[in-house]
Amino acid sequence: MAKQSKKQLLLAVSSLGMGNLASSIFSFCLSLYTLQKTGSSLVFSTILLINHVIKLLFTPLVGYTVDKYHHKKIAIGAQLVSIVLDVIFLSLIELLSLNEQILLIALAVIGLSLADCFQETSYKASTKSFVAEEYCQKLIGYEQVVTAGTAILAPILGGVVFSWLELNWVTIIELIGEVVSLLLISMIDFYLVEQRQSSHLSSIKESFKAGINYIRQDKNLLDLLLFAVFANFSLGSIEVGLPVIMVKQLKLGSELYGMTTSCLAMGMLVASLFLSKLNLNGAYLGFTGRNGVVLSIIFAIFAFIELVENIYLITFILGLGMFLIGGILTMSNLPFAMYLRTQVAEDYQGRVGSTMSSLVSLLSPISFAIFGLLFNTLASLWIFSFCGIILLIDSLFLLKNKHTS
Repeated sequence: MAKQSKKQLLLAVSSLGMGNLASSIFSFCLSLYTLQKTGSSLVFSTILLINHVIKLLFTPLVGYTVDKYHHKKIAIGAQLVSIVLDVIFLSLIELLSLNEQILLIALAVIGLSLADCFQETSYKASTKSFVAEEYCQKLIGYEQVVTAGTAILAPILGGVVFSWLELNWVTIIELIGEVVSLLLISMIDFYLVEQRQSSHLSSIKESFKAGINYIRQDKNLLDLLLFAVFANFSLGSIEVGLPVIMVKQLKLGSELYGMTTSCLAMGMLVASLFLSKLNLNGAYLGFTGRNGVVLSIIFAIFAFIELVENIYLITFILGLGMFLIGGILTMSNLPFAMYLRTQVAEDYQGRVGSTMSSLVSLLSPISFAIFGLLFNTLASLWIFSFCGIILLIDSLFLLKNKHTS
């Protein structure tokens, strides 16, 4: 079983890495192409928001389907849909006018986002089935390495590819990545550890309600979800506020801002390398709570950053802070993912996983809108302080509840 689990782990991580990198480069190039051709930030932001909206709208259907049907068939089917959409896009993009191209891009992003939802949810819902229990944390840790690596490489490679190649060649690269990912997925035994029993679910509506009730009744799961929501919401203040502080207020320039933001992905990557070696011993709430306390301290430091006068010291502090934030968010995601993918009942994996993912991702566009308004009216001191206090209260709540979990 150990040898087979290692093989499964390698196939899973390879398919995830290939698919994510190709999709991320393609999405990056599509967004740049849209902005370059239209010059409209509204159209550009609309394309970026599609993935969040699709996740939210189709959560009940995705969760119901994954919990009812064979996971591998869903994953392969979703991957085939992505390939067909890429072929259609490649066949049409050069034949259309600009407005028609933008419409095609929007439809392609909608279709690919929906296919990714089905593929990703069915994959994650099978964690306990395709590797032995002692390899679950290794799998999640390696996935974090792939995610962090993609976050670093995709913008770099996307910028190079976009400047060198036409959009149809970018689509061919995406198509090749999806085909390779499909081949790797087809080689994975989704039920190596145990054969999943077929689920007899009621309607999509009743199935979704049952998933919501499951989350409400599992106190540990609900506590971890609330922390993820607060952390994701607070991170929006960093994403909106950092360019405002560095570029607009302190006039530090886009170069220093770019260097600072890249520290986030570096922190994610470094932390990811240590995840597979950690031993949580079931301390899901305590581990998350301690990370949250450190995160709230970083927000407190950011709140008073404008009191520092030396621009190089400011850049160092912000860069170090972003590095630590990337590491902490990655470390905090481990207990969240471990509990969700190993402790939630198998028949609820799809519904609970897709619902929680949608709730967390929903906060991103909402926080961008809220903090976009707040940074026009309030000083960063009050905004970052508020976020830090929220995180500190929730983290202390987790630490208090760890003894009763």
